[in-house]
Amino acid sequence: MHLGNNWFSVIHCQLVLSLRIVHYLDVGKLRILIYTLDDGQEITTRQLADELGVTESAARNRLTRHSDPKKVFQPHNPAKGGKKPSGKKKKLAEQKKAEEEYEKELWVRIMNNI
Repeated sequence: MHLGNNWFSVIHCQLVLSLRIVHYLDVGKLRILIYTLDDGQEITTRQLADELGVTESAARNRLTRHSDPKKVFQPHNPAKGGKKPSGKKKKLAEQKKAEEEYEKELWVRIMNNI
């Protein structure tokens, strides 16, 4: 079989495809760290950030410095520096309330048309 000038691309494609199949890694699962607190509770930085309304970086700093749940879950103190909480919980609550009101309005309209 004569491949001419295309022999390199044929070999290259076979090599790359075989490497993709053999060395497949799910990188997303490797980056999640679960921290265990003194009381046995397990938590991730994202869970702590959502609960406190702080950035994931701030949550990660708390979890690496402390394992005492009282210090980890302590509310944000502006006197100690850092940015103020963004009010993410409040925004999400307002958005959820607006969605519920919209759904109620749609149901009323649907029921009136039946």
